[in-house]
Amino acid sequence: MWRRLIPIVLFLVLVISVRVSGAEPPVGPRVIGATAWLVEGGSGARMLARVDTGAASCSLHAEEILVPGGSEEMKANKGKKVRFRILDHAGESHWVESKIASTVIVKNAERRERRYKVWVDLVCHGVEKRVCVTLNDRTTMESPALLGRNFLKGDFVVDVAQEATALEPDEAKAENAGDD
Repeated sequence: MWRRLIPIVLFLVLVISVRVSGAEPPVGPRVIGATAWLVEGGSGARMLARVDTGAASCSLHAEEILVPGGSEEMKANKGKKVRFRILDHAGESHWVESKIASTVIVKNAERRERRYKVWVDLVCHGVEKRVCVTLNDRTTMESPALLGRNFLKGDFVVDVAQEATALEPDEAKAENAGDD
């Protein structure tokens, strides 16, 4: 008799534990287009980002990068506090504070330049991650932000045919809330 009850009891324990924990089935990777709306978590600044699977890390357009008590030698500022301004999609300015994680030399056709890498919280399509981003002048670029593999990995699949042509649904509701 006990042999018949054991599988039933195990099944009931499993069902009850899943219901009690409130566990949801895992969500698979989200499909993201060539561009996507991105929010910098500390400031709430929302901007359009270019999705780039060829870039190892994310990049943000930053203005007025200030390192209080910092050195002229950028590498010597590792671990120090940094303040910088970012612009949202409406052109409004937001100050962000972080610590300098490291510096990196970026080469392009025109020159080599050293940039700060800092930790920030980014949110895109409901996924929030703390990632290391490079700070640089992206005024000549189409997008003020670039989403690299350090944000995309494990959570997104890229379909370059898709574009971020409208606000994400929850952002559109928040923006239209004051229209009544």
